Amino acid sequence: PKLVISSTSNYASPSGWPNNNIFIPFFLIIMLILLSVNIFLWLKLNQIDRMTDRLVQNYPLWSDGYS
Repeated sequence: PKLVISSTSNYASPSGWPNNNIFIPFFLIIMLILLSVNIFLWLKLNQIDRMTDRLVQNYPLWSDGYS
C-alpha cells in the first residue's frame, strides 16, 4: 500500500502535470493583459470613428472615395 501512495503522490507532483497553484496566476495575468489590450483597442477605434464622423460632416465629398 505504501508504494501505491507514493506512486500517486509522484504522479501529482509538479514535475508531471502543471501545478494548479502555479498555473492559475499565469492564467489570470494573461487574461488581465488581454483585457487591457482589448479596452485600449476599443478606445482607439472609438476615437478613429469619431474622427471619421467629423471628417464626413465637415467634408461630405471625402467619404465618396471610400464608400
